Order: sequence, then C-alpha cells, then structure tokens
Amino acid sequence: MISIIGAGPAGNYLAYLLAKAGNPVQIFEEHEQIGAPIQCTGLLTPMLADFLEVSDEYLVNRLKRIKVCAKQQSTIITLQNEELMVQRQWFDSHIAKKAEDAGAQYYRGHKFLDYADGMMSVQHDGKVQRIPTDVLVGADGPLSQVARSQGMLGQRKFYFGIQARMKYHGEPDMYEVHFGDDFPEFFGWITPESREVARIGLAVKHNRGMPYFERFLQRKGLSKADIIEYQSGIIPIYDPRLPVQKGNVYLLGDAAFQVKATTLGGIIPGMAAAEVLADALRNGKDYQKGLGTLNRQLRLHLRIRRVLDRFSDKDYDALIALVGKPRVKRIIESESREFPLMMLVKLLAAEPRLLRFARKLV
Repeated sequence: MISIIGAGPAGNYLAYLLAKAGNPVQIFEEHEQIGAPIQCTGLLTPMLADFLEVSDEYLVNRLKRIKVCAKQQSTIITLQNEELMVQRQWFDSHIAKKAEDAGAQYYRGHKFLDYADGMMSVQHDGKVQRIPTDVLVGADGPLSQVARSQGMLGQRKFYFGIQARMKYHGEPDMYEVHFGDDFPEFFGWITPESREVARIGLAVKHNRGMPYFERFLQRKGLSKADIIEYQSGIIPIYDPRLPVQKGNVYLLGDAAFQVKATTLGGIIPGMAAAEVLADALRNGKDYQKGLGTLNRQLRLHLRIRRVLDRFSDKDYDALIALVGKPRVKRIIESESREFPLMMLVKLLAAEPRLLRFARKLV
C-alpha cells in the first residue's frame, strides 16, 4: 500500500497516476474539505495542459497580458498563450475526483502524526489509529509533519505571503507585477478574477510585511475596507540540500520545497515531481536521480532570485526599459517562464545590454 499525506495538487496528482496504473493508494487529508484553506494566488502557466486537461470546472480567469512595473518604468507584455487562474478548492477537488475515480481511497479529516516500522499514526475524531503502509509520501506542505517525523526537515526557509481577495476594478485579462524598494525581497502582484475582484498581495522573508501591503493598497487607491478575504500563508524557498527521500519515505511538492524561487509557483513543479515519483515507485527507479532535470531548473530560478534580491530601483527601471524593446518583448511573450535557461539565452542574443544583469548570475 502507498499512503500519501496531503491532498493538494501534487499529492492528488500522484494518487491519480498511481491508481490509474493499478497501484493501491490511499490519501489522508487533515482538513474535511480538500483545497481549504486557500493560501495561493492560483496563477498557472499554459504548461498545466502537459499534466491535466484545462477545464472551466476549476478556472476563474484566463490572462493574456502582463503589466511589469518598477518605480519609473513599466511595460505591457501580450502573451502568445494565455495564463490560467484557478480556484484552488475547485482545482484540488477536480484532481482528487480523478484519483478517486481511478481507485484511490481518500480519508478526510485525518491528521498524520508519526511513522515507524511500517506503521503510521493518524488522528481522526480525537482517536489515534495505527495503519500499516509499505510506502509513505509526504505531500503535506512546507511544514511537513512527515518530514518532521523522519528527521528530514533540515534548515528550511520561507517567504511570508500576504494576499487578499479584494474589490478591484481593473482590466480582467491583464495582471500586474510590481518591483522595487517598495517590495523588499520579492514583488507585489495584482491578479484579476474578473472586472470587480482581484487577488492582491506581496511576499517578504519575515513575518512583518503588513506595512508594505498596506502601502501597496494605498498606492492603488484601496483600503482594508475593500478586502473580501485574506489568503495568506508561508511559501517555501527552494533549497537543493534538503532531502527528499529516506528509505521508503518520500517528500513531494511544497513538502520537498519544489517551488520556483522567481515566482513562488509550486503547482507545476509539484506535478512534474509527482510524475517522477510515480515512475520511481512503479518501476523501482531512483527518485532523487529522476528529479535531475527539474532540480536544475529550480536551481536556476533560485540563482535568478538571488540576483533580483540585489536589485535597486535604478536596476529595475533599467531592466524594464530593456524589456520594453520589441525584440525582447517578442521572446518573453513566446517563451515559458517555467524554463528560464532557454529564455535567458534568447534574450541575451537579442539584447546584449542584458549582459549587465546576466553577469550577476556568475
């Protein structure tokens, strides 16, 4: 039996792949409702279609343009392929249903406690149960209890994301990203669900980001009175040194910190890792080795983030001025941000002045 802890996108997708192949699999989710609470912007690249059919069952918007803003400069990029905004409860439940239909067993309201000698302990309705399992997969988020129980936590570092669904009147097909000293250590975003509602937020590396968030709202003519609901949470910072396997225990998705440091997007990397782990479990392959391609991409995202962390307002203005050049725009509009190496190579060939920034990668 393969037991998966956590019914997020990565855990559900792994369950679906395994059950579809005829493997016995069970998922334990701490919450009664899959996908709750929501702590995610839910903006995905078109690469989602490589893993899952794109469906209006879980989509809330399709975005065609990005407005990139610094202190003085801004530019609008028109995407060749729409980016997709999902409602996480609908999205997670959609994948879970596919897994259940394929034969996976779901146990909601079951909190994982510990694992040793082939037996795991879970709590349900105040009672602790001991359940045997051959394989244990922790897909239970950045504070993974599976990782903690096996001594696999390591020195984990996080962003603190502050996001709210808000009343906001904007262009429904365009999202904004804001860079500069007003957004220390990361950037701010406005991602519209419709003409009247947007998800607005930012991230910092300390749990004191509310003043930055409030100033962001003021700049956009908004206040806390416009907030519909908060959707805040911690976001893992990828670290290639963290273990992802110990014997027959595996970590996946946010629990394994498989998150792009440039955008803090973890759904697509988590689903890619789920395919690697499903293949490893079915065919006796090495999970860590199979993650090689994904890890190389995640390391490059991390290096780019470390460069951006050193940028000043002046650097961002200069960068966005170059991004506004037609030959540069065409590349950004057509290349996937999931794979930054290919984009970087093409950008440097098209605009050598970008070498000013690329040198900082070395």
